[in-house]
Amino acid sequence: MLKHDAAISAAELEAYVDDQLSQAERSRIEAHLARHPAAAAQVMRDLALRRDLRLALALPPTPRPLLGAARRLV
Repeated sequence: MLKHDAAISAAELEAYVDDQLSQAERSRIEAHLARHPAAAAQVMRDLALRRDLRLALALPPTPRPLLGAARRLV
């Protein structure tokens, strides 16, 4: 007897990408993704986009000489 997948909402997939789920919820989503390659591909694209956005918006590292000068001021 085949089990039907419980519906996974777009909001749940977004929460998965944003790492906002409990371990039990993550496991349920991962089981769903293992059975649904199209959904897994979309999640992989979303994870890559999230990574790229974080890298693009990250502050550049403070140059060492400037950091040393700032520490001497405080």
